[in-house]
Amino acid sequence: MINAQGFEDVVVNFVRSTCQDNSIDCDACMEFEMDVSDAHNEGRRPITSVPEQVFLFTWLHTMAGDDRLLLTAQFPIGEYFTDFYVSALSYFVNFDNYQWPMETLQKISAMAPRYAIEIDGFEWHDKTPVQAERDKRRERSIQLAGYTVLRFAAREVLADPFKCVREIRLARLHSDIQSIINRLSI
Repeated sequence: MINAQGFEDVVVNFVRSTCQDNSIDCDACMEFEMDVSDAHNEGRRPITSVPEQVFLFTWLHTMAGDDRLLLTAQFPIGEYFTDFYVSALSYFVNFDNYQWPMETLQKISAMAPRYAIEIDGFEWHDKTPVQAERDKRRERSIQLAGYTVLRFAAREVLADPFKCVREIRLARLHSDIQSIINRLSI
């Protein structure tokens, strides 16, 4: 069993090597480390999984200049918390200091799909039939609340976090945004 310090060291080393492998400014690593540890002090549920931390780091430090797509960690949906939540709505809410009329934002909100992103490690999701059953029940509850569940295996995130982030940002959210713009005739 890895202790808390050992766990942090694993994450920090992985993030640093990811930075170096992908030509990302390593100062961002320090900012990320502080952000993750600050979660404990701000009353948020901390991100304790290495794959989730790697996913969050990758999301925050890729596609520079497109910070309008807000990713929320440990987002409550009913009685559950999803690893991450994102919607195209945040793009419009954070649209370059432009204030959309409330009526338009309400229309956008109704049109924008909401995504619950889950990063599944074998240890917590499918190791036993009871875990698998609980996970399926949880997923159904999140879907019934109106969210589309996007699942990634932890191994998939650790192997290529950039591919996972691109899949959501480019394939899903950017097409959602374009669809909303077309439907509103903006």
